[in-house]
Amino acid sequence: MPIDQDTYIVVGSGVFGSSTALELIRAGHKVIVLDRSEDGYCAPDGASNDLNKIVRADYSDPHYRNLAKMAISYWRRSDLISQYYHEVGVLFHTGTSVDQTIAYEVSSSDQFKGCFPVSTRNRLGRLNEDITSGRNKAYFNPRGGWAEAGKATNAVLDEAKRLGAQVYGNAHVNKLLFQDRDDSKRVTGVRCADGRTFHIGGKGQTILCVGAWSEGLLRAIFEEQNLNSQISLPTWSSAQVVITIQLNEEQQKIYRDTPVVLCFENGNYCFEPDSNGLMKIAIHSGGYRFPLPSTNTNTPLTFPTFADSIAEQADRTAKITIQGAPSSVVKEARCPTDQAKQILQNLHYVYPELANAPIVYDRICFYSESLDENWIIDHAPGVKGLVVASGDSGHAFKVSETLGKIKSEY
Repeated sequence: MPIDQDTYIVVGSGVFGSSTALELIRAGHKVIVLDRSEDGYCAPDGASNDLNKIVRADYSDPHYRNLAKMAISYWRRSDLISQYYHEVGVLFHTGTSVDQTIAYEVSSSDQFKGCFPVSTRNRLGRLNEDITSGRNKAYFNPRGGWAEAGKATNAVLDEAKRLGAQVYGNAHVNKLLFQDRDDSKRVTGVRCADGRTFHIGGKGQTILCVGAWSEGLLRAIFEEQNLNSQISLPTWSSAQVVITIQLNEEQQKIYRDTPVVLCFENGNYCFEPDSNGLMKIAIHSGGYRFPLPSTNTNTPLTFPTFADSIAEQADRTAKITIQGAPSSVVKEARCPTDQAKQILQNLHYVYPELANAPIVYDRICFYSESLDENWIIDHAPGVKGLVVASGDSGHAFKVSETLGKIKSEY
């Protein structure tokens, strides 16, 4: 059987883009991957370029639950990414709510401490007391954990490159190339800010996998080219705050192999330390609508500064310099001071002695949110040959293997 040699253009090399590129190249197509980063890998401010992400299948929606269960099996056995998966389990708790029934409930101190390694059990915070007293409810799922997000995403792209995908960096896509066909327009390629053009071939398509930048990029492109199509994606960007602390050698041994701890009520979560002793703590919430991620290629590639941090910029001692970020590009990031304080308070609730650990860097992680938290994978309205994949809502990374298969069908 002859191999179909249609050429696809994938814009963005995060989890959506890299997984799509790999599936397309495995299917025998030609693939071109474009990213605005210098080396073509996921941009430093992209959500996928992160220290770690939670891997879990605990969803009330059976569709997402089944997808995540399939993905966890892949994380376990894949020669490509299993080395980046750490199945330490996930401990879920409800904050202070007690009005819901939870399966696999953890209700006693012995049950709660049993979710943690022996070295940590006598160092747990008030969360232990609240669960034991019934002020808080919790359950533990050992079939889950976390993955090294940036490394796994790049490994997927490396495999696509090994199989023949062409990857280009500094590719700031700012224009679509069209061909008029029967009173409709078909996308035949893209143009970058530096003048480079890339073209699809055969029945190939252009697939936009630019996450939180989707709406802004599409709106800019369509307005610049005077297209009549109304662009109104049911998604928006959401700036999430992340803090990473440094554990000393003794603390690393104590807190190694601890489960991911996730509070459903306030969105707080924390991980075990990674191989370098870095522990990520954050709050998954509605996030910050502004500032929006910039699509202007003249804007320096830096993380945003929030309004309540502007006054502190004059004080060099208040700045947090990124020294161990999961990117080769060293930058300064700012998060709202009230959020940093809240994150550390939440950490104190779980691990009291770590709440004063030195902050290595803070980070603004741009999510692409959707109203119903479903992914948006569809053809753009009014044009042919253009697929938009967005709306991860913080739930896409864990199912990267299945995401690629879904999008490659388009």
